[in-house]
Amino acid sequence: MDTYQDLIHAFEETEDWLESLKKYSDEWFFQPIEKEKWTVADIITHMRFWDQYMLEIVIPQMKEGADVRTEEDYQKTNDQAIVYVQHSNKTSQQLIDEAITMRKKVIEYLRQRTEQDFFARFTVNGEVIDQFTGYPHTLYNFIAGFLWHDHHHKDQVEHFFSKR
Repeated sequence: MDTYQDLIHAFEETEDWLESLKKYSDEWFFQPIEKEKWTVADIITHMRFWDQYMLEIVIPQMKEGADVRTEEDYQKTNDQAIVYVQHSNKTSQQLIDEAITMRKKVIEYLRQRTEQDFFARFTVNGEVIDQFTGYPHTLYNFIAGFLWHDHHHKDQVEHFFSKR
């Protein structure tokens, strides 16, 4: 990515991918992608729950010099997403729409940030350097990590549907 605007645009492209999933029936959407793995519905809702967590809890804390506090038990958010799918009785279309709506909210929030906001350095739970990337914590690096997360799940889902 050359600029923070490029990063936002790349993050926004997930909306189109989510929209493209509407062509698949609920029959496929609610089947595990592999034995003892999540369903496509679980994956999409997992992505939405993380977007919501980022928007409501994490990103607003990301300011120069801040010590951003995050949920250290990531499985808690993952489990909440799975329970939501199991008990909401939502269709694939509804779950996709919810994910798109939440991503749009994140994008809208990011578009209101400045370049300075994107490159402000902060710690996360006291950690100065991101253990996964080796770079200082910034909003830019945080969103880049979630873009990787999007691509990881996109690859899983596309592989699943390519076998159908």
